[in-house]
Amino acid sequence: IDCSVGINGQAKSGWIVYPNPSSGSFILQAEREIGLVEVYNTLGALIYKTNAKDNKVQIDLGNEAAGIYYLHAQGRKVMISKQ
Repeated sequence: IDCSVGINGQAKSGWIVYPNPSSGSFILQAEREIGLVEVYNTLGALIYKTNAKDNKVQIDLGNEAAGIYYLHAQGRKVMISKQ
């Protein structure tokens, strides 16, 4: 599944990513435990990685430049943007 999620948008996968766009901090919420979460920049470089043991995780990209980032979790992809 390749999902693009807007402000308070919910992808078909049952995920919610908010706020999107953001100033740096995002929440990923799912119906079940999320597991491994990775965020990549547009060059494909891994910039964030965590193992979420809950159905909600906060992702802080505050130190990253404004732009588009790709969030991967449980084999799914979500596009997020930082202003």
